[in-house]
Amino acid sequence: MAEAFKTYLTHKVDQVNHEGFYREYKGLCADIATVVQEIDPAYAFPHALVSTLLEAARKQLFFSQHLPSLTDVPTPESAGKYILGFLESIAFPVVGN
Repeated sequence: MAEAFKTYLTHKVDQVNHEGFYREYKGLCADIATVVQEIDPAYAFPHALVSTLLEAARKQLFFSQHLPSLTDVPTPESAGKYILGFLESIAFPVVGN
């Protein structure tokens, strides 16, 4: 997880993308974006929302373990609960409850 961002923040990102390296991650984002569109067909940014939420979850978990002043997670052990609440506070207001 600590190195996850390096998989796409690379000089060869376009080349490895063309070779299908990110296929599974992009598929996951697309599947979740489909759910967002089903909930709110008028929402204009489902893919951006989903990719942002997935990245936020990863980063907040990392921060809770290594850079706690960059998150509001009280302890790494409680990260799941708090990160879920944080993500819900972003997602639900924009796509409805």
